[in-house]
Formats: sequence, C-alpha cells, structure tokens
Amino acid sequence: MAYPTKNLSADGAPDIRSLALAIRDNVPDGGPITVNQSVGAEAANIITVTCEFRDRSGVALTSVGTLPFYLADDAAGATPSTVAPTVGTAATTGAIIEHTANLSGLAVATAAGALVITLEDAGTPTFFLVFVLPNGLLGVSAAITFA
Repeated sequence: MAYPTKNLSADGAPDIRSLALAIRDNVPDGGPITVNQSVGAEAANIITVTCEFRDRSGVALTSVGTLPFYLADDAAGATPSTVAPTVGTAATTGAIIEHTANLSGLAVATAAGALVITLEDAGTPTFFLVFVLPNGLLGVSAAITFA
C-alpha cells in the first residue's frame, strides 16, 4: 500500500498521528466523533447513562448519528462483557439496535445528539458502556455499578 509522502515519518514508515488525523478529518461533517457520558445513581435497580454525541468541533450533533457500542467488564473497554444485565438494556431517548441481546449493538442518537441508555439488574455487577469511535478509539463510561 502506498502512503502519501506527507503521512510518512523520517524513517519512511506511516506516521500514525497523521493517519489518525486523516481518518478523523474524513468523518463526514456533523458525524459523531466523541461521546460525553454521564452515569446516574442507581434507583430501583436501574442506572441511566446519559450520552451526548459530538462532532469534530466538540459540538452536539444537529442530525441523527450512530455509533457501535458494547458493555465491558473493565475501565479500558478491553474485556467485553459476556453476562448481560439481568433485566436488560434499553434506550429511553434515541434508540439501540442490539446485535447481542443487552450487550452490544448500534446506538442511534437523536438529531440533537442525545442518547439515554438504561441498564437494569437485580444483582451487583459492574459494567462500562463503550462506544467504538470512528477513529478506532474507545469512548468508555465511568463504572456502572449496581449495589
């Protein structure tokens, strides 16, 4: 594969930073590039995660946006969960299209960039909500811990 000269480091290898910026810059204008996440307190075995999809300028989307998501067992998002919340996962604002029931899928934010996901579990697990960003990095929530 040939790389443009401007994306090469001094030793001729692909310059990873330049390539990452090129990927970022090729996300369509207005497309999601980051996600702000806020984990709420548990109430009646339900924890709500409020998400805001943002564009490359850090501004909330002004059109519907989608990103893949999954639940993980660790704060790095490196270990996808294999056990789902006992009651389930749902979106109360926006939507989720599940690939694996209550564990992974495609998140659909509203035209204002809003997505609210609720997790319900009667036990005491801890999950992390992970979004796969267009540049390949992960956007990981704070711990979602049931007591």
